[in-house]
Amino acid sequence: MAVHRNMTGATIHVGFFKEYATHALRLADADITAPDRGKIVRVNSDQSYWLIVDESPLRHRRVDQAIGTARVVIDATTGLTIAGSPHDLGFRLPDNATILRSWYEVVTAFVSGTSAATVRFDVETDDPGGIKAATVISDGSWALGYHDALPDGTATTFTAITTAIRAIQATVAVEDLTDGKVYLWIEYIDRD
Repeated sequence: MAVHRNMTGATIHVGFFKEYATHALRLADADITAPDRGKIVRVNSDQSYWLIVDESPLRHRRVDQAIGTARVVIDATTGLTIAGSPHDLGFRLPDNATILRSWYEVVTAFVSGTSAATVRFDVETDDPGGIKAATVISDGSWALGYHDALPDGTATTFTAITTAIRAIQATVAVEDLTDGKVYLWIEYIDRD
């Protein structure tokens, strides 16, 4: 038997027990048995990892993002249009997640034709405007530097619990954005 540290190529094993294309397939797996408790499975659709907690009923606990922090970029240097809203910012919250705290940094001020554009940040479907309500870009909350967003770490401002895997998005209204760059950070818990 080869020493594990000396293995290469196809002889190296993966760090998970099973692999599924989607969460629906993970949740429908009828082949999980009691000896599988404590093993890790992977879901390719969002590259998440889950610990098998029980087989009857089948229960998993997400292991890679029980408490997570994400940073997304809202880059209007190439333009963000009203017609394209809402704009998917490329990050997905897991199902059954809640944002506890968020903040953003304006690196380059947003620009629109008459500075009348509004921008809002939200959780797709489950919490429109839940991160930052639609605010005109000439408002002081869009000045250069750091700013608090709505979920500020107090329970009364947490976002709604997601009912499926949801995108973080930015919605532009009134006028198209022609310039600007903002970093948005979120801290969330995965309740599974």
